[in-house]
Amino acid sequence: MGAYMNPNILDKDNILVCSKALQNAEIIYQDFSNISPKPKDFVYIDPPYQPINNTSFTKYTKLGFTEVDQVKLYEKCIALNKKGVYFISNSDSDFILYHPERHPNCLVIESKWQQSGGSVDAKYTYLVLNIKTQGIYDTIIIIDGDGYKKEALKCFKDQVGSNLIEVFSMSEFTSWVNKKKI
Repeated sequence: MGAYMNPNILDKDNILVCSKALQNAEIIYQDFSNISPKPKDFVYIDPPYQPINNTSFTKYTKLGFTEVDQVKLYEKCIALNKKGVYFISNSDSDFILYHPERHPNCLVIESKWQQSGGSVDAKYTYLVLNIKTQGIYDTIIIIDGDGYKKEALKCFKDQVGSNLIEVFSMSEFTSWVNKKKI
């Protein structure tokens, strides 16, 4: 649980929205090399993080997850993309995956959570957006967490236009989804 003062584990509205969204979903857990999704399927990829130093934890499996495995995953992602499969990952392997010169249409949204209470910009998520300049898909941003500043939400909302079609707090997004009956 970390050091959260008010962990948002039992967010009833969010749980109900997720439940509704998953009513017709099929969730399959398996090795990435064995998947064969159809076009327009959505795949969430959660590989082990690439180690940041020699003592970083890498033993997610008894065989580990090496740079060779990262390359194989990268090749699988390229094949999925060509097949029209949607996918997302929160893992960043700088040595291969997220190079704009290799993938000019790839949208990367970076976030950082800062918890230093004395800082001027403390406790809200920073998003680096290239949606307007490189994005080819309509995008909705959801800023979540108890510590973001209201000014951050306003700043992002002021950027709405072009491919960035809306910015919500989690409660605004939940209300929007419920009104749309998605």
